[in-house]
Amino acid sequence: MLRLIKRSMAVIPLAAAVAGAQQHNAAIVGWIRDSSGTPVANAQIDVVAPIASAHELLRVVASGRTNDSGWFALRSLAPTPITVKIKRFGFEPQQFDFTLHPAEVDSVNVTMPQSAPLLEAMRTDASLERRYKDLEGFYRRRSKGYGMFITREDIEARHTNTLSDVLRDLPGIRVVRAGTARQGIRFDLSNSKPIDCPPQYWIDGRRVTNAEIDDFPATDVEGIELYSGPASTPLEFAQTSSRYTCGTIVIWSRVPGTPN
Repeated sequence: MLRLIKRSMAVIPLAAAVAGAQQHNAAIVGWIRDSSGTPVANAQIDVVAPIASAHELLRVVASGRTNDSGWFALRSLAPTPITVKIKRFGFEPQQFDFTLHPAEVDSVNVTMPQSAPLLEAMRTDASLERRYKDLEGFYRRRSKGYGMFITREDIEARHTNTLSDVLRDLPGIRVVRAGTARQGIRFDLSNSKPIDCPPQYWIDGRRVTNAEIDDFPATDVEGIELYSGPASTPLEFAQTSSRYTCGTIVIWSRVPGTPN
């Protein structure tokens, strides 16, 4: 048994041949748990491999999510070196390299540590109180009528774990393809830009970069604020740089301990 340690993640490959599997038909299955051994559900799994004609370029060749047991399975893959990327809101993103084998199912066990801010919020009453105050600000801004607001009740009414499906019917919103494995949101006002112009994102009061709306599972979100331009964006979410003029999306995660 080979143990692969990469940063704070432990991966244990356990290759097992599958009878009757076709040659050149590889698969990878696995279990994802947190540091306490609890299954991590709804984690996003992306398998990235080189493009055959240009080995320096990579593309997503398969994607999936873990079930309630923290289990995932991706099949019908080419036997080749791959990179597995794992993301889950509230956990540290993980990534590791792996080589798939012809006519075999390769298995991995992954330990995915929770993010430090989430652990701190769970440990200290002061942090939880601050999170509730953040949500009070969400409802206070909602009452003023600027922007568009999505509540937890709105999300649950759509019966989906994909935020782009929750937002696609809002006025002035377009759903666009953002790579091969996810979708993004664009405000109609950004059509005037000469290049693709994604909105800026804030998560729990912090600015994040290189994000798209479907990076965040709907089950982890308490509320969303959408502002189409600088005129409607509150000062706490404004950027002084003229680069960010294509709208703002503010996401508030669910308070630890609240029921699913």
